[in-house]
Formats: sequence, C-alpha cells, structure tokens
Amino acid sequence: MSTNNVEEKKNEELYNLLNILEEEFNLSKIENKNNNKNDDGDDDDVNKREDNNNNEYYKKLKDEKGLDVLINEYTTSLKISKKYNIDHNKVMGMIKKLETLYYIINLIKSFNTYHLSDEGKQYLKEGSPEFIVIKYVIQNNKCTLEDLKKNLGKIGDIGLNTNLKNHFTQIYLDIINQYGHDEELLFAHLKNKNHTKNALNNNEMKNSCKDNNIINNLIQDLKKRKLLEIKKNSYSHVIKTSIFKKDIKKQITDINYLLLKNEEYKKYDIKKYNFFSSGKKINKGNIHLLTKQMRTFKEIFFSLGFEEMETHNYVESSFWCFDALYIPQQHPSRDLQDTFFIKEPETCIDKFVDTEYIDNIKRVHTHGDYGSFGWNYKWKLEESKKNVLRTHTTANSCRALFKLAKEYKEAGCIKPKNILVSIVF
Repeated sequence: MSTNNVEEKKNEELYNLLNILEEEFNLSKIENKNNNKNDDGDDDDVNKREDNNNNEYYKKLKDEKGLDVLINEYTTSLKISKKYNIDHNKVMGMIKKLETLYYIINLIKSFNTYHLSDEGKQYLKEGSPEFIVIKYVIQNNKCTLEDLKKNLGKIGDIGLNTNLKNHFTQIYLDIINQYGHDEELLFAHLKNKNHTKNALNNNEMKNSCKDNNIINNLIQDLKKRKLLEIKKNSYSHVIKTSIFKKDIKKQITDINYLLLKNEEYKKYDIKKYNFFSSGKKINKGNIHLLTKQMRTFKEIFFSLGFEEMETHNYVESSFWCFDALYIPQQHPSRDLQDTFFIKEPETCIDKFVDTEYIDNIKRVHTHGDYGSFGWNYKWKLEESKKNVLRTHTTANSCRALFKLAKEYKEAGCIKPKNILVSIVF
C-alpha cells in the first residue's frame, strides 16, 4: 500500500470517529448522563481533587485558547470500541490526535481486571488445599504427617499450614486432629469452599464497589496466594470542546509564494508556533559512574573524620610504586600487575627523595634488614627512577607514611586518619 493510500485511510478513519463522537456527544447531552458517571471505585475525596484539577485546566484553556469545555457532552473510548467494533488501541490513538487540535479533552482513567491464575483455576475446580486436607483428616479419622504428605503431597503441606493458622486442625505427637465436631467442621469448610469458589467463579471481574472492605480483603488474599492476576486497563474519558467540528483541515507550518498567489493557504490550518517552548536539551557530558561511586565512598569516610592523602600524582616513579614497597627489580613479582611506562619524561628528577631513605631501601633490597635477608641482588637507582602510570594507590600510602615519619621525628606525636580512594592504571 502506497504512502498516499495509507494517509487517506487514516483520514477516513479519523472522519468516521468525528461522526461517531458527534453522535455520542449528542446522546450524552440528551440523556443527561453526567450525574451517572462510573467512578471506577475512586472515593469521593479523590474525585473532588480530580474535579478541582480539571476545572483549573478548563479555566486555563478558556483564558489562553478562548474555548469552552462542554462537560455534559462526553463519552469513553471503551464505549466507542465496543459499540462500533473498533480496536481500542486505534481509538485511543485517534483521540490523542484530536486532543492536539483541542477538539476534545482527553482524560486518561483506569480500572483493574482480575484473572485467575492456573493454580486458582485448579482450586476452583477441585477445592482449596485447606478444604482437601480437612476432608482427608475427617474421612480417615485422624492421620499422621507422613500419611498426609505421602497422599496429598504439596497440596497437603499448603492446606495443613492454612488450617493450623486458622485453628481448624492441631498436631499432637505427629497425629493431625481437627477442632470441634466432625459434622460442624466439615460444614464450615464446605461453606468456606463455596465462598471461595463464588469469589473465584469469574475469570474476569471488575471491582465497582465503593469502599468494599470485604471484596478488597478477598482480592488481596487471593493475590497474596498467587491465585489472582491483576491487570490495569487504561481508557480515555472524552469531553467535547466548543471548537469541535466534523472536519479537519491539514496543518501547514510554512507559507510559500504559490500558496499566497492562488490563495491555497485558505484550505489549510496554519500551525501556531510556540515561542515559549524549550529547545532540545544538549547533553554536555556526565560524571562517570566510577567517579560518582568514589565520591560516595569518600563522603562516608570524611563524615567519620578521615582526611584524604595526596592523590594527584597519577604518574609515579618506580621507586614509590615498587622499590619502596620492597618489590624486587627485574623479578617476576612485578609482572603481577600490568605496568605502563612513560616515554616522555622517561625518568623522574634526580633529587626526588632524601638520599638517606634511598640508601635504606637499597640496603634492604641488597642485603636485608629488620630481620630479613633481602633479595640478594644488585639494586639500581636508574631502574627505580623510571616513570610509570601508578599501578596501585599503595604508592601514595608509602609516600604518606614517609611524610608522617618525618613529622613524628620533629613533633614526637601524630594522630593520622587518612584514606585514599582514587584511580589506578
């Protein structure tokens, strides 16, 4: 089907809907159905709030668009769909189109329908588990837990738990007994079965009762037991406006020379520009998810009184990243983490740390100290000066400990509470 044919078909369907709406609006006006609207189970307070909001919107339309809302002339998408045998989704789509032209007011409402699950249908047919269990107990003049599970299986477990909760049965020395006389108890459960069966007897039902606690409690109980599936259905409550008409002119956004010369523009509606609408928002970038997460962790530690170590040195010397942590040079232990070496500048400055500290590190690597034997190899300063992208934040911890040690020698007392949450490479 060509594009023109599709467009013509859509226009034809829209014109048909306009005629249908005109007919339904006239009927509603004549029959004066305004006072008999279905409230779909809403309470009075909700309806009043909704009416107040709608009235404010109608007043705004009157002030800005100069149109009146004829609240006594209305219909619903469900009624049109059912009465004229039109797909409801198609009706909703065309109503939204007419709403943009302000021919109608489109109020979206909803109601629930309730469908039995497969388990619910089984209970409707065979009886509830609690009924089956109590019937089995009475017919067998008491029974053991083992007999119940063997003969009734999962249904027996469900029914027994429900009966114990409702005090219809009791267990004593692994024997299941019933409360009360057999006839009275069986009658009570037969009554309960019929009540549940009546409640389940419709595969679809609509709760149209106002503030009906019994029905609401029953629905919640069946839903909790997964015997009922609830589906929310939306529909349009359509109200006529003062500019409603049974024809639609094609809208145009631009007027050219030919339209003016031949006065063709009179055949169309000129679409009004909204000079107050917002332009398309441009995404100027967002904070990375990992950065957000790091900030969250930092805030937690800051609230506990911690301070953050210096974290800006993403490029680190091999001395702080490896040697100061006693990871040997030219050794497989450095292969545990992938390392990115820097080409420019390839090495750090000569006096990057105290000579005394360098000598201590060299001694421990070469000969050992503090009870260790060291790595027993020739440690090279040139290797430790090579710049890398830091492979772990422990390098910053090592720097901080070195700084704190110097402060301790000078002040004799420190109370560090430091954390570092940052990126590595």
